[in-house]
Amino acid sequence: MYRTLFAAVISTAALWAQSDLPKDLPNMAAGVLEQTALAKQAVSAHDKTAAVDHIKMAQMIVADIQKRGGPAPILVPVRVEIETTSTYTPVKHRNGEMTASRMKKNTSIRDVDADTTTSNLNVTAAADHLAAAQTAMEHDDFVVAGTALSGVTDSIVTTQSEEGMPLLMAKQNLDLARARILEGKYKDAAVPLRSAAEALDHYAQQFPGPNAEKAESMRVEIDAYAAKVAHQHDDALMLIDSWLDPVNRWNSGNAK
Repeated sequence: MYRTLFAAVISTAALWAQSDLPKDLPNMAAGVLEQTALAKQAVSAHDKTAAVDHIKMAQMIVADIQKRGGPAPILVPVRVEIETTSTYTPVKHRNGEMTASRMKKNTSIRDVDADTTTSNLNVTAAADHLAAAQTAMEHDDFVVAGTALSGVTDSIVTTQSEEGMPLLMAKQNLDLARARILEGKYKDAAVPLRSAAEALDHYAQQFPGPNAEKAESMRVEIDAYAAKVAHQHDDALMLIDSWLDPVNRWNSGNAK
């Protein structure tokens, strides 16, 4: 067994695409934080006019989010970090050591797990802190205003979740099978093809939406082709690409 790690900061808009809430809320929440940061700079410089302008701008954005975001508290993601772990198996060893050449044979990606850390702005709490900052500025109290603005930043709530990613597992296995076809290692493409089929089966079971039926149909096709790819591979790349295309679209959040 061999594991690889990949960490990335994912676009909040991509994650938000599966939500029923307006798709531009993450960018708006980022705007609240940007205006808050500018207001803090103005407060530090005792620039009352600029501070009030940025506070009011942040409040306008918050009011818009509250109007469209549903009941309180409204939590909007402003940053998403996803660390994926891909597990390769089976892996043959020579003298207890894994070799690159043996990694290219009889191996597939059996699991892809994601540890997701999401930073959400509590817009409801941010609104209260901005109101406090505005009141403080009306009384020329820069100290209290600065503290209130820091409260906006402190309104970011971090959550963590861990889950399997069958679509990513399917994609990585199809990519692996494609690479082996390009290398002329047709027999070695069978194992990752079977793992891709298994991943699509898991996806169809976990997400019985509009893509489940197509995923199940692809699973049957891929599983059947894995049994004959060693001897019938003239159209292997075309077939794999035809399976990769919908998988890539689904991974990107495009349901079409």
